[in-house]
Amino acid sequence: MISMSPLLALLSFAVLPVMFAIAAFWQRYAQRSFRRTRAAISLLNSTLQENISGMRVIQSLGREERTRAEFDDLNKYNLETNLEASLISALILPLVEVVAAVAIALVVVYGGFLVSHGRLEVGVLVAFTLYINRFFDPIRDLSQQYTQLQRSGVALERIRRRSKTETGYC
Repeated sequence: MISMSPLLALLSFAVLPVMFAIAAFWQRYAQRSFRRTRAAISLLNSTLQENISGMRVIQSLGREERTRAEFDDLNKYNLETNLEASLISALILPLVEVVAAVAIALVVVYGGFLVSHGRLEVGVLVAFTLYINRFFDPIRDLSQQYTQLQRSGVALERIRRRSKTETGYC
């Protein structure tokens, strides 16, 4: 791209700082959200296990309604954290697409101006738009895979923390 038109290449790379800012901002919120989701699932599972194993005690004390209300609250919290994580995950791909569209728009507008004044060939402009799409393809793929990577990283973090606690190496 740089060898074809250095000015258009710089213009198309102008969106990269915005892309890095979006990725950094998204990563911070996604990681926190996935941690909350994992903690909510863990709390829900442990409460469910305690309630099932202590069912006779709960019934003998007449705490069925209170236990059900507490579980419903935990379940609602679990739903809210999962919806938040899903929303955050759903935001990254459209943001990448917007940045790619802005890069293409900048190149097409300025490249169209250059073509109309005879300073750039139409083929170079078409090549630039295709190269920009090719450039953003791996970023699109990574953004889709990154959500799963974040979830896995949070799960690994919780496993490590738990194994340290169980072995006494805290």
